[in-house]
Amino acid sequence: MGLEQTGIQAVIWDMGGVLIRTEDRRPRTELAKKFGFTYEMLESIVYGSSSAQEASVGRITADAHWMKVKALLKMEDNFLPEFQRAFWAGDVLDEELVARIDHLRPAIKTGLLSNAWDNARETVGKQFGFLYAFDVSVFSAELKMEKPNPAFYHWMLDQLQVQPDAAIFIDDMPENVKAAEKLGLHGIRFINRDQIIKDLQEFLPF
Repeated sequence: MGLEQTGIQAVIWDMGGVLIRTEDRRPRTELAKKFGFTYEMLESIVYGSSSAQEASVGRITADAHWMKVKALLKMEDNFLPEFQRAFWAGDVLDEELVARIDHLRPAIKTGLLSNAWDNARETVGKQFGFLYAFDVSVFSAELKMEKPNPAFYHWMLDQLQVQPDAAIFIDDMPENVKAAEKLGLHGIRFINRDQIIKDLQEFLPF
């Protein structure tokens, strides 16, 4: 099916759980055991706590959030850098997907819409260096709003200069996909690389 038939002009991507995924759970599991938690409990402290949510919408800095994590876990003063290294040691960038995204352009516009803290752009730029593949990239703390807030999606559509029905939105969180669909975007929930490639190929050459 050609692009003229589908009318798709842009594909908007989530980052965590889609392009960057925790492929090796062992480092985080061992870290959780050190503090007497399960893997899921530790993730909830780092990603699901009230301070994590505040950092995601830019009410506090990522550093301030980490200080709260440090205090909650009664962490030794000099252990935080090691904790952070171990927590993310199993995270991997899907380079094949990034290459495919980059190859969509210029025929298709690409966007990155991520719920992330204020240091995300610098961190992913240094560690993974994949933002070149996107015409527009934004992290929630930069705009002080996050998915599934409709305004966050509208901001991206405005930047890409496309209408909702001309855009595909991809995320691993069902509530974020549903929010996009309510706005008129074509939503696809990410499960794995093979699935997302197959699903996207129903709309465009990917």
